[in-house]
Amino acid sequence: MNPVSVIVRCKNEEKTISSCLKSIRSQSIKPWEIILADNLSTDSTRKIARLYGCKIINIPNPFNHAGSCNLAIKSSKGEIIVITNGHSIPIGRHWLETALTCFKDPKTAGVFGCQHSGNSASVWEKIEKKISGFNARTIRKYHRVSFRSGGLLSTACAAIRKDLWKKYPFNEDISQKLGGGEDTDWAFHFIKDGYTIVQHPNFSVYHSHNDSLVKLTHRLSKYAISYLPIYLKYI
Repeated sequence: MNPVSVIVRCKNEEKTISSCLKSIRSQSIKPWEIILADNLSTDSTRKIARLYGCKIINIPNPFNHAGSCNLAIKSSKGEIIVITNGHSIPIGRHWLETALTCFKDPKTAGVFGCQHSGNSASVWEKIEKKISGFNARTIRKYHRVSFRSGGLLSTACAAIRKDLWKKYPFNEDISQKLGGGEDTDWAFHFIKDGYTIVQHPNFSVYHSHNDSLVKLTHRLSKYAISYLPIYLKYI
């Protein structure tokens, strides 16, 4: 198996970081390292992370989603990079093993999972998760750019090849201008280059923000606004 580095992005995640790291440490395949990419937490997040043997790097302000990933990956040692965040809880002991198995195909550029609503999720989030279409029960492989495939490779639960990242890091300009979308941009870039992006139902997390209907609508609107110019870039 290829050595894997797990990157956990966070800011003030003391309520959930222990559950996240405990799950990662209990995997059937042990990660080479866990890197906490911390954006200036003021709570006990870092203290908890040290108990789990995490390597901690500082993510400065102004925060940039792509920049935080790139900075953490630069400091990593793994050949496969798994990216999640401090309020995502990996599901099951074979989470990492599932992702790594997908990379046996040399044309797999990245893998992402489903995002299930956790115990803290609002009823609106639970409804959104059910109708979003990204909680697949079967393995899906994406070979072409499609307007219906927005949200590919969400870094709430994603894995990529580091050698490909070196050729095309996450686009920090897109992240700054659009407030996100760098993960889908990365996926589309390599799909256009002949690679495949895989979604595997056994590489999944519990992930929620406990959003009200207003907050959820605002967040989904932001995602849609960021996705359209990325799609237009690749068609």
